[in-house]
Amino acid sequence: MNENDRTTIGRYELITLLAHGGMAEIHLAREHGIAGLERVVVIKKMLPQLAADPEFVDMFLREARIAAKIQHPNVVEIYDLGKDKETYYIAMEYIRGTTTREIDILAQKRNGNVPINIAIAIIIGALRGLHVAHELTNDDGQNVGLIHRDISPHNIMCTGDGNVKLLDFGIAKSTQKNVEATYSGNLKGKFAYMSPEQCLRKPLDRRSDLFSMGIVLWEMVSGERLFKRNSEMEMMQAITSGDFKKPQRAFPPGLEEIFSQALHTDKNKRFFTAEIFRYALQAFAENNNLDISVD
Repeated sequence: MNENDRTTIGRYELITLLAHGGMAEIHLAREHGIAGLERVVVIKKMLPQLAADPEFVDMFLREARIAAKIQHPNVVEIYDLGKDKETYYIAMEYIRGTTTREIDILAQKRNGNVPINIAIAIIIGALRGLHVAHELTNDDGQNVGLIHRDISPHNIMCTGDGNVKLLDFGIAKSTQKNVEATYSGNLKGKFAYMSPEQCLRKPLDRRSDLFSMGIVLWEMVSGERLFKRNSEMEMMQAITSGDFKKPQRAFPPGLEEIFSQALHTDKNKRFFTAEIFRYALQAFAENNNLDISVD
């Protein structure tokens, strides 16, 4: 987008298009406030054709409001939810940093894998944010059952000061079967990070996200892709059948046990919460004298 193509939505000036998906466009934008106050934000703008679907709009607004309640250093912050003309948008925190996918690629170009202590430190940060989101309650104190459903290296970002941010939590996602069937194109490219129950369209709970987080960690440590296959169908078959690749690099025994639990095809045999998963990683790091500090 060049200078002459810039547009506005609400009080935000759209600077450049960052991504275009099956549900929304992601823009880098600048917020204009009073007295010359400005800040850079990210705008997630619903596609116009979806804005005409009352069911999708209701889902988008409801889940955006829920996600906006998540206040944690390890989760991207949502600033605003609005409507401009005939479409809806979300303004969120702009993160200056690098995605875990980019870190994986850079490591592979250099020595093949991310150091174990760095990989564990990143996942521990992501698990902190994930647990807070999973524990989110409504005004009556009841757990809302929020599930990310799209945990992947693309949605975990590391900032320059060593912080970890979990992105895109629960925005424009639903477990409603009719919505999934209509807009399933949004899942393209992420099949390799789904849980077995997600592949089989079974009811999901927080343990689905933990399986996905286990895949991200496995790939960071090994420098390989765990479920990457020739087609989406082959990926899902590998996930549901437990067809795990053997890494070229042997994992330390304690870490292998963690992977066995995190990546179990039976969700009842996985870590029950992100917090328990995090404790297991912290204990492993301590037992192996690994420095997982971010200082």
